[in-house]
Amino acid sequence: MSRSALMCCCAATMVLMASAPSVSAPGVPDTRPIPDADTGRTVHVTLTTADLSEALGRQPGVGLAAPDPNADITLDDSVPLQVMDGFGASFTDSSTRLIDSLRGSARARAMRDLFSRDSGIGLSFMRAPMGASDYSATPLSRPRAWSYDDNNGEPDPELRRFSINHDREYTIPVIKEAYRLNAGMKLYTSPWSPPAWMKTNDSMVPLGTEPGTLLKAHYPTLAQYFVKFLKEYRRAGVPVWGVTPQNEPSVTPGGYPGMRMSATQSAEFVGGHLGPALKKAGLDTKIIAVDDNPNVDYARTFYGDARARAFTYGYAGHCYGGNIEDFARITGEFPQRSYMSECSPKPRGIAPMNTAELAIRSTNSGVSGIDLWNLALNPAGGPKMGAGCTDCDGLLTINPDGSYTPTLSFFQLGQFSKFVDPEARHVRTTTRPDLGLHATGYRNPGGNSVLVVTNTGNQPKSFTTSWNKRGSFGYTLAAGATATFNSGGERVFERPRNTPITTMYNVNGTGLNQWDLQPAGAWGQGDGNAYSAQAGATATLKFEGTGISLYAFPHDLNGFVTISVDGGPAKTIDLSADPSRNPTLIASFTGLQRGPHTLVETVTGRTGSSGRGTYGSLIAAVNVAG
Repeated sequence: MSRSALMCCCAATMVLMASAPSVSAPGVPDTRPIPDADTGRTVHVTLTTADLSEALGRQPGVGLAAPDPNADITLDDSVPLQVMDGFGASFTDSSTRLIDSLRGSARARAMRDLFSRDSGIGLSFMRAPMGASDYSATPLSRPRAWSYDDNNGEPDPELRRFSINHDREYTIPVIKEAYRLNAGMKLYTSPWSPPAWMKTNDSMVPLGTEPGTLLKAHYPTLAQYFVKFLKEYRRAGVPVWGVTPQNEPSVTPGGYPGMRMSATQSAEFVGGHLGPALKKAGLDTKIIAVDDNPNVDYARTFYGDARARAFTYGYAGHCYGGNIEDFARITGEFPQRSYMSECSPKPRGIAPMNTAELAIRSTNSGVSGIDLWNLALNPAGGPKMGAGCTDCDGLLTINPDGSYTPTLSFFQLGQFSKFVDPEARHVRTTTRPDLGLHATGYRNPGGNSVLVVTNTGNQPKSFTTSWNKRGSFGYTLAAGATATFNSGGERVFERPRNTPITTMYNVNGTGLNQWDLQPAGAWGQGDGNAYSAQAGATATLKFEGTGISLYAFPHDLNGFVTISVDGGPAKTIDLSADPSRNPTLIASFTGLQRGPHTLVETVTGRTGSSGRGTYGSLIAAVNVAG
């Protein structure tokens, strides 16, 4: 049985994965001449460590010594490869609602941290769902599926009821603010499901194992649905650069919107309906094909349709299955730009690599744009609906006290997005196969070179680098660390000052970051959770700070628990009330004195108000240190 549970999140936790060394792939080369501004003898260094003791931190520069023909890593800007559109994440409904909930200076600062190319990490390649995805916050307490033309389930083939009013409350304002901070940002959108009445199963969410597919009669209707969306967003001040026809068309989701679309169906929709509809409407929106885990056979079938191929600008893939290196195979056969359109990386995500390794391997496989999944989530990895990822985080964690915490993924992605400008080119980068490091290089439009190296091993690694045949340098990179070497001017991330310090706890921590589950045999784990139905079982957390908040997934098999801090008055909580897959704040303790504290949750053994069970659970705890 999968249960809601004890999980607590530490922003600095790192899961280390060894993988194949990076060797840059051809991608789609661009042979325009490169300006030569890379003539200095000092290379600037910026570092992010696994524990975030250095987070986009400036380091002493390295001087170039004599060229080393036997260097471990070789950066060669004389071989330009694919053009880079940028790096980013997704404006999910959950993410934009959370960011919009920040008030005053916190909201403005969070947006600058994300999108400013001067003081922030300069995200410039962004995705947004068209309608509900698994990360929907509508309504907040119990997210559900929704589209822009639900019409109470009744067919509306003329789309008279079409409206983007849902997005006007917080999604569009957040995207417009991002454009204000970074006018060069590119936005593309992807539907998880069209309205239910367009589908064979008459439901946006799969019914059992049947996800439904698009009714043949509604191929032209869905194409016009895209046209209306693009025009309405443009009228609202949000230009959309590109679209994908369907998110993860090979997947049957668990409890959230989705739709199956075979490669043949997708080609028919793009070539026979979506492409012509966009052209007739005078829209120059790019169509990006597939938007699923890399699958060479799917791509071959899709691109085998000449009409679909003629309307397609690029190929999009995800990181959860297949091989990232297959991007190079696909674009090698069908030369178009390719994009990593979604990934929830380690340490908390479901991908088998962290953000830095993802960006390097994707770039080296010819990818032009790299997007992580959620831009921001709460400490419990929500709001969300359905099964999906039970422990993912965003680039920012929006805390219950109104503060936000940049995650490890924020800083690792910033090692790329802050230094690699849009329209930069990936350049040939080779790494000695037995080195145990991943590396990739770029050349910005202004002429300076950028090299990013990450150490996914558990020991420090020393290496030498040949820098564009002009010289070489040596460097030692700590385990789990990522370094950016930049020959242009220094680029500084301005970390916010005088903001609350937050700490998130998980069951794998040590010392003050460790939950003590007693008795040991009374707690089970599953689906990323821990749980107990034994009366008297306890979960104890020692923490430092002036307040702490706890989250759970309310479930009808839960019962009553008591929660206390430092032996004070206990709060009795019914964890079966209002069952939801959305993480819910269950208790807060504020105004504590500075110093160490002990929180204890006790399973009472009393059946919850649902009358079905006695389980006690937690999913996250976040404390404020000051």
